[in-house]
Amino acid sequence: MKNQTKTYQDLTFADDFMFCKILQENHDLAKELLELILDISIRELREISQQHVIESHPETRAVRFDVYVEDDQNRVFDIEMQTIHHKNLIKRSRYYTSSMDQEQLDRGQDYKNLPDSYVIFICTFNLDPTRMWYRYSFENMCLEDPTYQLHDGTHKIFLCTDRANDLGISDELKDFLDFVAGNSPTTDFTQRLSHEVKNAKKRGRWRREYMDSLEREEFAREEGRKEGLVEGHKNGLAEGHKNGLAEGRKEAVKLFILDKLEDQIPADVIEKKLIKHFQMSPEEAAACILECSSMQ
Repeated sequence: MKNQTKTYQDLTFADDFMFCKILQENHDLAKELLELILDISIRELREISQQHVIESHPETRAVRFDVYVEDDQNRVFDIEMQTIHHKNLIKRSRYYTSSMDQEQLDRGQDYKNLPDSYVIFICTFNLDPTRMWYRYSFENMCLEDPTYQLHDGTHKIFLCTDRANDLGISDELKDFLDFVAGNSPTTDFTQRLSHEVKNAKKRGRWRREYMDSLEREEFAREEGRKEGLVEGHKNGLAEGHKNGLAEGRKEAVKLFILDKLEDQIPADVIEKKLIKHFQMSPEEAAACILECSSMQ
């Protein structure tokens, strides 16, 4: 998630923009990170995309993956940097897994074609304060006999920088999590990550992209104010527009926007979807987004 208060020079690997950019641009580091976290061997990464959005229908909740990866062995990975402790994190991991399945399985294909999927959250807090582990790994198993694994190919992993119990994870993985937490790198891998962060801060194009993303969000807020947000709050947003909005449509629009905001979809992307799916004007869409933002 973006920390909107930071300048570009203040960004670290734990910030969403830097995390996504570095892994997308450096396949070798993304490959090494997955191998480190999962203790698996990867021959080659076939695709890496940042802020990968899956939306099967306009009325359903969209998913935006921080870093989405496919390898040459038909495995898919979602790597998320999570710096805010939302209480719905566990259910989000479930929805992310199902969304990955939907994208991978074409109409008419057999379920056996579903690839193994890995949803990985790198958290700057601990998933369970009563345990305080570095790592929590989940797969489906039989409750009557925990040794009987379902082997459905789904994996959910939560890594935590705020920890007290090592539980036998490697020194390299501990160093990586310490690096995410803001400590100095001590292994070759984290030193290369640190080097990429320093190099990134010299890249004018990335700096402009980051600043543009902040400006777009600020522009949407300003446009909402300019188009009569105050009057909209006073008289009712629906009555502030020429044709008005039926109560049912208002509720659908509100739920649509709140779902997208909860998934951290950028305001400009939400605005385009409102224009396309609800036939709104840009001014109307911006005002609705701003009103819903104030409700969070």
